[in-house]
Amino acid sequence: MKIKMAVFGSQDSFEQIKAYEHQLKNIEMVPYIYTDPRDTVNLIKKLEPCDILYFSGLLPYFYATLERQKLQIPAVYPSFNEHALTLSLFYIKQHHEIPMERLSIDLVDRSYLTNVLNDLQITPKHLHVKDYPTILGEQEGNFDLDEIEAFHTALWDQGKTSLALTSIHAIFNRLTEKGIPCLKMLDPQNSIIDSLKEAKTIVELQKRNRSQIAIGLITIDSSESSKPLSEEVLVIQNQLAEFAKIIQASIQMKDDCVKVFGTKGSIEDATSQFQSFPLLSDIEQETATGIHIGFGFGMTMKEAESNAEMALTYARKSSYKQSVFIMTEEKRIIGPLNEKKKEHNIQTENEERQTLAKALQISTANLDKVIQFVKTRDTSPFTSNDLADYLGVGRRTAERLLKKFATHGYLSTVGEEMPYTKGRPRAVYELKLSVKVMEN
Repeated sequence: MKIKMAVFGSQDSFEQIKAYEHQLKNIEMVPYIYTDPRDTVNLIKKLEPCDILYFSGLLPYFYATLERQKLQIPAVYPSFNEHALTLSLFYIKQHHEIPMERLSIDLVDRSYLTNVLNDLQITPKHLHVKDYPTILGEQEGNFDLDEIEAFHTALWDQGKTSLALTSIHAIFNRLTEKGIPCLKMLDPQNSIIDSLKEAKTIVELQKRNRSQIAIGLITIDSSESSKPLSEEVLVIQNQLAEFAKIIQASIQMKDDCVKVFGTKGSIEDATSQFQSFPLLSDIEQETATGIHIGFGFGMTMKEAESNAEMALTYARKSSYKQSVFIMTEEKRIIGPLNEKKKEHNIQTENEERQTLAKALQISTANLDKVIQFVKTRDTSPFTSNDLADYLGVGRRTAERLLKKFATHGYLSTVGEEMPYTKGRPRAVYELKLSVKVMEN
């Protein structure tokens, strides 16, 4: 399965990063190009489903902080280190022969330069350095590109410098346009490759974690006057069966006891990252019958079921007549989910989905189902048959639905598959919706 990586950077930095794509298997880089690192704020709002965010440097990563924190997507950037600074200073000495005193330098933390000079036993008479260490804490704060541009420009205009060494691509572009000699700090090849490997490892671990076995044990407490398969119990069983279908899990029913087999990722999505369990609200509206649910995760069926039994014990002991608890593979208990139950989804999300549904001329219910289908597949491409099986409709009905997405530019064909030795190949699709629309 390919890892989809959203890369935020300038055109030059993206091409530099893209050059190493072939060294890592199963990675697809999707460019989000800016001319100014501040543009990442708007670019990230247009983000399509992906596995990880990769920023070309600390600055775009910093500017995107608030928007990143709204997403459940990991993010990395190649860390700036003394190797990059040493490489750049050596390049200047070899190709420009400019003394340190004639350089204007901006970098994230001047201590990097101090350490390099100490190691090389170099003691320049004076230095022209401007740093911006406040962004290292990932806190929202002030950072002014104009101030850094003015720092280099003033020194050049006063005749104090012969070259500007900058760690910011936007500053390089601005100074170059002014005719001021400038060098963008060199990015060591190993720093970029290491950060790409880190990004890939993070996603692989996350996917492995999401693919853990999940078992749900559900008990339905029939009242004394009710029969074993009372009308209320049947209502709950039907709702649970629909729930299992939505998360692509298998289900076993036996009178007033139900067992669900799925993955950790599907339960995570269904509970909004273990924050709430909307199905309880639906059940409460239909019946007053008690229901207790325990979900357990594990690397084996036995481990997952053991954790589910422990979670179910917590649910039964809770003060709620209907409750849900989760026991993770680390034996961490989460719950009751009742206490963080949300009556409504995020309003802006609903509005965006309604707008999209209206544009596509489909119901919001059908749009919700398609979105849930895509989320359960972790951004993997699919066929019309896959969607038809999920929705419980015919292939032609699914194809008509997909055609509406394609007409509006939200669907692209990424390949073909031949399921049988004879017959026509099936088109393989990829749905391209913004993260805002895809959010719960």
